[in-house]
Amino acid sequence: VPFISVIIPTYNRQELLRKAVGSLFHQTYYADRYEIIIVDNSSTDGTEEMMKTLMQNAPCELRYYRKNNEGPGASRNMGVAQAKGTIIAFTDSDCAAEENWLMNGVARMIEGIGIVQGKTLPNPEQEQKTLQQTMKVVSEDAYYQTCNIFYLKEAIVRAGGFSAEFCGLDFFGMPKLG
Repeated sequence: VPFISVIIPTYNRQELLRKAVGSLFHQTYYADRYEIIIVDNSSTDGTEEMMKTLMQNAPCELRYYRKNNEGPGASRNMGVAQAKGTIIAFTDSDCAAEENWLMNGVARMIEGIGIVQGKTLPNPEQEQKTLQQTMKVVSEDAYYQTCNIFYLKEAIVRAGGFSAEFCGLDFFGMPKLG
């Protein structure tokens, strides 16, 4: 059974992060075979204190790192550097994972496959807000969004990690640089 490291970069999303971590606490995957790594870009909304509380009752290993705000690419790289898993699962701090998320992702990491992109559907509450960016991934595309993706750790390391300058996609789907 592979060990999975779930990495979530975050910045000032305390309540959304609480829901994201809570969804990871209820996975059907073996609690002793995954860890959750939160990389905080110097949030000022009480995230650190909340994480200390969540760490006390976590059903799996939960680690928290705070760093300067250098963007999500640098945060993902830091998470990978700290990860124990042979498989890295990325999600975002505003996402909630279904209970079989880890089990389903690992099941598709068969021999010769180094990346698995999962389906992502927007939260209907967020989708209704104007100018609120939500992600919808229903089939493979050229972007491989990190809100729901699994990699072999070895593949990330061999590729040199994530670009620290890349900060995601803007409202129009164009790359944002830091």
